[in-house]
Amino acid sequence: MSQSSNSKGTGSFIQGFILAAIVYCAIKWYLKRKKTSKLESAQLERKLVDGFVDRRFEKVFHAFRDNFQNGLEQEGAAICVFYQGKMVVDMWGGWSDREAAARWKQETLVNISTASRAIIAVSFAHLIDKESLHYGDLVTRVWPEYGQEEKQSTKIRMILDDTCGMTNLDQKIERKHLRDWKKMRTAIENQKPDTIPGTKLGYAIFTSGFLADSICRKTDKHQRGTGDYFDAEIGKPHGLDVYLSLPSELEHRVARISPASKWSFTRRFATSWRLANSYYNLAQSGNDSYFKKALNSMEIGRFYLKGKTVLNNPEWRRLGLASIGGVASAKGLAKMMSLLIDGKLCGGENLDHLRKPKFQDAFDYVLHQKISRGHGFVYTKSQKGDWLIGFPGHGGSSVKADLKNQLAFAYVTNGQKVGVGDDVIPFSRLQKAIYQCI
Repeated sequence: MSQSSNSKGTGSFIQGFILAAIVYCAIKWYLKRKKTSKLESAQLERKLVDGFVDRRFEKVFHAFRDNFQNGLEQEGAAICVFYQGKMVVDMWGGWSDREAAARWKQETLVNISTASRAIIAVSFAHLIDKESLHYGDLVTRVWPEYGQEEKQSTKIRMILDDTCGMTNLDQKIERKHLRDWKKMRTAIENQKPDTIPGTKLGYAIFTSGFLADSICRKTDKHQRGTGDYFDAEIGKPHGLDVYLSLPSELEHRVARISPASKWSFTRRFATSWRLANSYYNLAQSGNDSYFKKALNSMEIGRFYLKGKTVLNNPEWRRLGLASIGGVASAKGLAKMMSLLIDGKLCGGENLDHLRKPKFQDAFDYVLHQKISRGHGFVYTKSQKGDWLIGFPGHGGSSVKADLKNQLAFAYVTNGQKVGVGDDVIPFSRLQKAIYQCI
């Protein structure tokens, strides 16, 4: 038999084995779920779900409660919705730390992982509106040194939308380097991009935060980084529980992240072969792939590849990792997006820019999937067919806003889910319920 036939036979066997395992686990999960008594469900509803819901949005309450009753939420979560500038839903439930028997409370905060990019995008919408900067300006207008190593044609929007080709750094970055923004800036200046700037989309997992931080420092008259700029100009003035670098005095409010179990992966893959295939492709990519190189270039990424939940460590949360290190409440994020679409953080032409993505369904050469991007946000379509702006977080948290319908909402969780954004079932159910109410 030829080598090709052997490979095909092995591949078919592996796929068959995976499918059998998925079916077995799905049946096991269904039988386990049926054993949950009505009494247990009633106790769960009474003890683990709390908050406020406007009568018009009662379907959101039911969806949120059912997520816990049906076992879709194993840890803790919160959902907040602003409609036409008014808060109409603010709910929370579950555990902020199950092992410590600590309930999720109204003031609980949690790491939102890559949904932190929404904070960067909002900061830049405000910065551009305030400092006469434009998305189409060359980066070298404010940061001349960035033009080294064939990066001179890079524009601000390319940095925000991950089309700048700066997905990783050749220099290995350790934890001690992350607080030294000058060292990080120099490493970026000396880095050659993967591609010609502006030609391809490649998700900059970690470098995006440092790129944005340097532009912010170069543009802001007080030379503040993105975290300090957001805190001083947006967070504190509007009373938002949203942070890119968490103050140490707030550590006691942070929920402990619980990684997704192998069982949860199996259960989710049983309902989405597309998602299973996407995870498989990333997991099987070699160390020379852009995805693995991006993770291996920084110490935190190498921990991630080993399955470590390092953002449970307060030291990491205080490093100001703008692209993944944001800590927030659902209420803080939803209010932030509500302020944005209400024109209170940027207005006129700059706000109008946000209504449509810069490009639709572009292939991301790091994530190997199609994404619509623009102005620092990820764009998705609502059930009504309108564009939503926001950013999904690895593990499940997500924040979105609908300019047309004046709607902003955020979901946060410490029980990591399989998938991101609309692929996260608890969030998808909540989003559907929200649109059924307007």
